[in-house]
Amino acid sequence: MNQGALRPEVLSAADLIDRLCPANGAPYSVEHYAEIFGLSPAVFTRQVAAYRRSQPDAASASDAEAIQRYIADVLRVILVVAESGVAVERAITWFRLEPLPTFEQQTAEQLISQGQIERLLQFLASWQGGSQG
Repeated sequence: MNQGALRPEVLSAADLIDRLCPANGAPYSVEHYAEIFGLSPAVFTRQVAAYRRSQPDAASASDAEAIQRYIADVLRVILVVAESGVAVERAITWFRLEPLPTFEQQTAEQLISQGQIERLLQFLASWQGGSQG
């Protein structure tokens, strides 16, 4: 799979959520997530493992619960960025690839894997309020 390749049919936040929610009733599809975000299964597994190590409550959760929490946290970030008027595809590209000077050039994806969701959301709220460059 092409690392970083995005699925062009994901056009809105609602489309993204619909695409991630499988018909079988599970909250989020790992396969669809990996496809949309351009991740190999190995990379996704490493991200979730790092996330579990960084989150006290995720460390004791089942694998399935930790995966669902991770995807939910990623979606929180993507949706906040999309709410500011950024296209979902661009929000995903930013999330995966854009180094953030405020966080020592780490990407939002790296920050989520490190369990820094609240810091990242605070940063985005500040950015949307005009406090960040």
